[in-house]
Amino acid sequence: MRPAAAVRHPARTWRPPLALVLATATVAAAVWGRWAWLRPDLPPAWWAGAVLGLVWLGVALAQARRQGEPGELVWDPASPDGGQGWLWQPVGRARPQALQAPQVAWRGAAGVLVCARRAADGAPLRCWCPAQQGDGPALRRALAATGAPPPSAIVGARRTS
Repeated sequence: MRPAAAVRHPARTWRPPLALVLATATVAAAVWGRWAWLRPDLPPAWWAGAVLGLVWLGVALAQARRQGEPGELVWDPASPDGGQGWLWQPVGRARPQALQAPQVAWRGAAGVLVCARRAADGAPLRCWCPAQQGDGPALRRALAATGAPPPSAIVGARRTS
């Protein structure tokens, strides 16, 4: 019996939407900056708030640049460590990262959000897997086989009959 091939599904790392953070940081920086400009006699707390608003905006912009690293969510029945395992393979990196305990956090018509932890450091990883791309049925079977999510919450279109 030949070993089963790895299942690969295109995905992107996912972070909570930064549009709201960017909008809030921009408004806060604008309000604090405007008050500080119009009223130079404001106490130091107002000036500190203006500076913090600008710092917050800078951090949000830096996070937005790292949003959505492309890669593949891989289930390899013969992973390098000798067992069956889930891997995250970022584009442009030679070695995949091993994952622990993948779970489906959200499922919709557009795709599925899979949450897992990196085996190396325990850091959370969220991957957005678009529906109808890659090997969806095989990924669905792999998720079900490893006990990751309930069968109704995995990749693929819902069938009503």
